[in-house]
Amino acid sequence: MAIPARAYLINKKSGLAIDIEYANPDEGARALQWTPNGNANQRFELRPTTRPAGLPPDYGYHLIAEHSGKALSAHPNWPEDVQQYNLYAPDKAMRFYLKEVAEGGFYRIVSQYPPGKVLAVKGGSTDPGARLVQVDLVNSYPDADSQLWQIQAAP
Repeated sequence: MAIPARAYLINKKSGLAIDIEYANPDEGARALQWTPNGNANQRFELRPTTRPAGLPPDYGYHLIAEHSGKALSAHPNWPEDVQQYNLYAPDKAMRFYLKEVAEGGFYRIVSQYPPGKVLAVKGGSTDPGARLVQVDLVNSYPDADSQLWQIQAAP
């Protein structure tokens, strides 16, 4: 599947969308999951990153919240937490690979920093308001589906 330029990111396990808490436009606003509502704090620009010379072509994406223009990132002091910050393109914590998995058109959102971590819902929760975190890849039930995301093109 081609990656759309703008999208909603829907968790496979919960059916909830990535959301910036309270549509907060500030640095450090938390990313969580919430009932899909079509608002700008749930729409993300999937911006291909600028690839430095000599690196492979799949250099990843910045996930830019439409309401704030800020990028999802691991928190600098707590890399397991996911928040939004002003985009600083060289920052590896702001680059994600979108790795399609075989079943059903779902993706793992894999962080470049910390390396190999994937975007997931904390504790595999299905509750609205549960935080987004970066965790080690889990291939077994029950947490595996909380690490899978559907990329729904936004109008």
